[in-house]
Amino acid sequence: METIIELNDKKMQLKECIAQIEKTGKTLIISRDKKPVAKLIPHKSKDPLSMDPTLRGAFFVDDPMVPLSEADWPEALR
Repeated sequence: METIIELNDKKMQLKECIAQIEKTGKTLIISRDKKPVAKLIPHKSKDPLSMDPTLRGAFFVDDPMVPLSEADWPEALR
């Protein structure tokens, strides 16, 4: 869920916006006249070489560089 704040809101300053993002971990949408103009998103440190958890247990059955045989292609693409 995203939080929306109005740019003209005098109560909300940048340091308070950042503190809110740190506390909640939620994206903050900044709007002007009720139209979104910017999005502040929390920074998430992630190792770019780490495996995506949704791929856990996946493995290659064959060499991914070997071209597919004609029988492996869908009929519409032959």
